[in-house]
Amino acid sequence: MRPECRISPSERTWIGTAPPVGILGRTPGLDDIKTHSRLNDVLMFMRAREHGVNFATRNIQDMGLLTTLRADVTVVFYIRLNGVDTTGTGN
Repeated sequence: MRPECRISPSERTWIGTAPPVGILGRTPGLDDIKTHSRLNDVLMFMRAREHGVNFATRNIQDMGLLTTLRADVTVVFYIRLNGVDTTGTGN
């Protein structure tokens, strides 16, 4: 990817990532082993918020919870059915 196409998180975004990660970490039923992956997911989610862009993901469980915390981010959920992507918007 070309450097000019990358969106880097600001310090404010890094700091703002902590509360949602903490909430997801204490949510019953979520896999504790995914902590590192979850941090990256939340960072991307918050970065999309900071830059005002839509966030596309197949991670319905974690991102579904995040959209209840931050309704100001448009998330496009997609799944693969028989090799075809299908989408649905949530926010």
